[in-house]
Amino acid sequence: MDSLGNRGLSRRLLTPWIMAGTVACLCLVTPGLWGKEKITVEELVASHLDSIGTAEARARVESITATGNGSAIPRIGGSGKLVGSARMLSEPGKSLIYMNFATPDYAEEALLFDGESVEVGQMSPGQRSPLGNLLKTQELPLREGLIGGTLSRDWPFLNLPERDPKLKYKGLRKLDGVKYHEVEYKARKGKTDFRIRLYFEQETFRHVLSDYRMSISASMGSRPIDSSQQSETRYVLIEEFSDFRQEGGLTLPHKYVIRYTREGNATLKIDWELELEEFTFNQPLQGAFKIDP
Repeated sequence: MDSLGNRGLSRRLLTPWIMAGTVACLCLVTPGLWGKEKITVEELVASHLDSIGTAEARARVESITATGNGSAIPRIGGSGKLVGSARMLSEPGKSLIYMNFATPDYAEEALLFDGESVEVGQMSPGQRSPLGNLLKTQELPLREGLIGGTLSRDWPFLNLPERDPKLKYKGLRKLDGVKYHEVEYKARKGKTDFRIRLYFEQETFRHVLSDYRMSISASMGSRPIDSSQQSETRYVLIEEFSDFRQEGGLTLPHKYVIRYTREGNATLKIDWELELEEFTFNQPLQGAFKIDP
C-alpha cells in the first residue's frame, strides 16, 4: 500500500503538532539540511539525535520513567473503551511499557524486554492481548529497542555502534499529504517477519512514526473447500508520536499511540493510547523490569 491512510497519522492528530513543530522548532534543524529532498543516512541520524537534545543532554540521561494515562480502544472487531494508568520505564538494554486497566477481562497490558528475554502480560489468566501475542511471536522490535521510540532510553539511534543496524534511506514519502524522511531498518542480530520503516519529520527530523508489516500465507485445509475459505493474514503495527515538549533537557513526545491491525478472514483493529504527563530521569530502576504474575 502506498499510503498508510487510516493506519497512519490521522489529519486530526497530525495538523496541530506539524504546524507547531514547523514554527517553533526550526532551531533544531541541522544547518544546510532544511528543505533538502534527499540526504544521507549519516546526515539524518545526526539531525535526528540533535532533535532529541544536545550530546551533553543525551549523555546525562541514564534512565527514563514516564507516567500518565492509558487507554485501549477497539476500532473494528470489538466495542467499548478501557481507561487506566500508563507507565514507561527504560534504560540502555531494558524497557517496559505498562498499562493497568484493572478489569476482569483486561487487567493489564505489559510489554517487557529485561535485557535477556521478551515477556508480555496477560489480559486475564492464560490469555494475552492481540498486541501481546504479536510482539511475543515477533520479539525483535522489543529486543532492538524500537518499541517506544525516543521515549525509550533503549532507542537504538542513541547507541548505533552497539546495535549496528542496516539503515537504508528511502527518500521522502508522503503520508496524508505531508512529506517525511523514510528509513528502512534491518537489525544485524535476530530475525523477524516484519518489514520495518521509520519516519522522521522533514524539517525537524523528529521520529514521529514506526511502521511494522508482515503477512502470513493461508494454511492448507484438510479438504479443498476448507482451503478455499482461508486467506492470507496481514498484520500492521503502527506507532505514532506527537505533542513534543521539553523534559529534562530533551524534546520528547507526550502522546504515544500504538495501532494494531489484523486483516484476513476476520479484521481486527485496536488502538492503545498513552498520554504521558510526568517524566523523571536517572531514577534507580533495579528490580523494576519485571511483570508480576
